[in-house]
Amino acid sequence: MTLRSLLAALLLCAPLAAGAVEPITAGPALGHTVAETLERGHYDRRPIDSTMSAQFLLNVLESYDYNHLIFTKADIDGFTAAYGDTLGARVRGGDVGAAYAVYDRFMKRLAERRAFVARMVASTVTFTADESAALEGHKLPWPANAAEADERWRLNIKFELLRSRLEGAKDENPVKVVTDHYDSLTDNYKTFEANDVLQNFLSGLCRVYDPHTDYFTAPKEDNFHIGMRLSLVGIGAALRTEKGYTSVLRLVPGGPAEVDKRLKPGDKIVAVAQGDAAEFTDVVGMKIDRVVELIRGKEGTVVRLRVIPADAAAPDTRVLIRLVRAEIHLRDQEAKAKLLQVPGPDGRTRPLGVIDLPSFYADMRARGEGKSTTRDVAALLASLRKKGAEGLVLDLRRNGGGSLQEALALTGLFIGDGPVVQVKDTSGGVTVLESGARAVSHPEPLVVLTSRGSASASEILAGALQDYGRAVVVGAKSTFGKGTVQTVIDLDRMMPPSLGAYKAGAVHLTIQKFYRVSGGSTQNRGVIPDVTLPSVEDEMEIAESALPNALPYDRIAPVGYPASPQVTALLPRLLRASQERVAASAEWAYVREDIAAYKDDLAKKSVSVNEAKRRAEKAADEARDAKRRKERAVRAVPPQVGLDITLEALEGVALSTAPAQAPKPSTGPVEKDKDEDDESYAKAGPAPDLMLEESLNVLSDLIAQTVDAASAPKRFR
Repeated sequence: MTLRSLLAALLLCAPLAAGAVEPITAGPALGHTVAETLERGHYDRRPIDSTMSAQFLLNVLESYDYNHLIFTKADIDGFTAAYGDTLGARVRGGDVGAAYAVYDRFMKRLAERRAFVARMVASTVTFTADESAALEGHKLPWPANAAEADERWRLNIKFELLRSRLEGAKDENPVKVVTDHYDSLTDNYKTFEANDVLQNFLSGLCRVYDPHTDYFTAPKEDNFHIGMRLSLVGIGAALRTEKGYTSVLRLVPGGPAEVDKRLKPGDKIVAVAQGDAAEFTDVVGMKIDRVVELIRGKEGTVVRLRVIPADAAAPDTRVLIRLVRAEIHLRDQEAKAKLLQVPGPDGRTRPLGVIDLPSFYADMRARGEGKSTTRDVAALLASLRKKGAEGLVLDLRRNGGGSLQEALALTGLFIGDGPVVQVKDTSGGVTVLESGARAVSHPEPLVVLTSRGSASASEILAGALQDYGRAVVVGAKSTFGKGTVQTVIDLDRMMPPSLGAYKAGAVHLTIQKFYRVSGGSTQNRGVIPDVTLPSVEDEMEIAESALPNALPYDRIAPVGYPASPQVTALLPRLLRASQERVAASAEWAYVREDIAAYKDDLAKKSVSVNEAKRRAEKAADEARDAKRRKERAVRAVPPQVGLDITLEALEGVALSTAPAQAPKPSTGPVEKDKDEDDESYAKAGPAPDLMLEESLNVLSDLIAQTVDAASAPKRFR
């Protein structure tokens, strides 16, 4: 039987699954097409065997119930018996009935849980017992029976009620907050249509291969692209759905959220309100396109977000962020520079340059004549050199990637012509990509500053400069670790002619893997800095290695490249000098305290629902923050005086010579800021950018060792 006749037969004979939504007619053909695309086109080309089927089923179940609170063990056992070893084969054969069966059971259990919440909040709930609620429900087995499920829910509801009490919202009753949350959750899932159910199901199949392979129905694909464009308008945040929450993937440089400085990657948005007076809409469990619609709006209007910070010390922390929507121009995403006067190890103050590069951008349609990261950075480098800069810090902390060609060309400014990265395809073939540069145009000492958010193309640049011995890499323990390449496969042309009118959507498919010229992959491991600085980020599950089914790190043969031993030989002394500064710094001591506190919170695995204990913990946190502000005020470190250099300025607008300062905070209210009247708050100002400060210190040391080598022995022990 031909593929076309097989699919036609499936369309005629596939039974409709009983459930809350009507299965779409094209579902069987679509399931088969997605499965075949994955098996034939993915980088790994793995068949969907029984092991992958089990992971596929788990992905689908946890997409609805990540914290293992809705389904029961009996539900899981039943689904496992029916589909555990065969789900992949079923979908390949055109059977997508499991998608609707799981959704239907989920909706039934969710209604039962909502009824339990109503009964519990109607009773008298006290917070005097010494009890705790689990923090990592996804690591627990599903409840064995109704009694165990009720007990977990009882403690979780107590936790939510107490959190609301501690937040001290004057206009919202804690019971109303909790019931509204579960009403909203239930209502949002009730809005699911057949395409949404199928999207969720087939995405579960795609993510068995790796976390960057995904399926989008046609409406979801459209909303995804709209969402990416809208990150240039509104508040300037790219969003994604993560474990039932809408989380911040990245901030658009220059946008309202990035300028405000409070919303950060990894933060979870739990509620949205329009203007300064409207009530909040709970968005937990809401589809991403609906969340985007709530956050976007007209220029100049206000949107308020209730947010769980990614680095929250306590799980009940909620921050209220008020932002004014604005149009974000391309200018705000361009590379920009700053010239700073930095004291060196010999007491001499040196002019040092910093280039902040938020992405690798390029106008692909302009055929080399449009916008270019490399041309922009070259112009900024020329300006810094003319103003006397003796070295450069290239700040890639916010750089999530972008144009591969621009990453290659930009690397060429610092190494000249030579190989930059190797690319391996599904067949095992390896291609070496070179910079294409004629010569080195920036020979001065160089430091590359990275973070856990530095990904993809930025890792290619940092890795190449490190391999060549051209730069010192400084940052958190590693970069993100995304060393894969994706392409978008349009499925419309693969569907049977009888379904030509159906918009099948697309598969976002991983097809290649990056490798450094030294042979190691950037995948999963990332780029490990030469000088590692303490960071709370290091304890967070925010990198590639924390994502399920991430492709592994591996190596291939290195290629020949002209590495310089000069910087490599200096690394031990540069590292020792940095470690001494960090050990002696009061500000870095705060970072170490925060790391220890965060690790303690992770180790607890549960949170108390005793009000007295929680209020004591909250008071201790507030006292710690107040103490730090007062200590900063006593130290009274003046801001660095810097010269801002923008591409717009280079085109004729006067340069700013004002001291480099942090952006002014938003005038919107922030929950838990209790010391606004404390005089020390205004004197102390915001916490300094320690990562940037120390990278400048490392650069100054590097210059002392390379440019002023004759006096270097005096500067290091």
